[in-house]
Amino acid sequence: MKNQNIVIGSNNAGLIEIDASRKTALAECEQAIQSGFATFVEVGMALCRIREEQLYRVTHRNFQEYCRQRWSFGKTHANRLVLAAQISHELAPLGAISHETQIRPLLKLKREQRREVWIEAVKLNPQPTQRQVKAAAQGVVGEIKVVRTPKTSGNGTVAIPTFNFDERCRAFLDLGIEEARALADFAECDLREAFCRVKADLESCQRILDEGARQHG
Repeated sequence: MKNQNIVIGSNNAGLIEIDASRKTALAECEQAIQSGFATFVEVGMALCRIREEQLYRVTHRNFQEYCRQRWSFGKTHANRLVLAAQISHELAPLGAISHETQIRPLLKLKREQRREVWIEAVKLNPQPTQRQVKAAAQGVVGEIKVVRTPKTSGNGTVAIPTFNFDERCRAFLDLGIEEARALADFAECDLREAFCRVKADLESCQRILDEGARQHG
């Protein structure tokens, strides 16, 4: 675990005083994440505990910073792993889930809908792919769409959101790293290596962006 011997003073706003129990709890969760990257349920549950008990504050100011600096993925991916782990426990009696991507189409569904969709998916394949689960979801609940309601300004006109360069970079890098990691899990040897290189390049860009933010912060 990083920063084993740090001393937190008054200048480290957002951190908490280190005590043995919280350091031990964080170490246990990080060990589960480190050794369980192939088992997304263990990773998700460990991240859930770190988030809910705010164990990240032993070494970092917020959960986003912790995820990015400790594990090289964003808070969005961490929260998705947490939800996927919870859904996996929920659906376990209906059929084992081996990978987080299998249940991505279920994340936005209600509990009853998830159960119905998973039952239909495992009828076709005991280990359904993400595409098969998505097809089952469309058969049960129809096309899954995310509807965004446009915001209006005070005079009633639609306000078009704008994003600065930093925000666009972070959004792209978070999504790109997550997708490169997921694709590498399914790709054959040569293509897997290519996706891993893409992921490494994107993570390098992310570190440069973070360093620039710290220098200008």
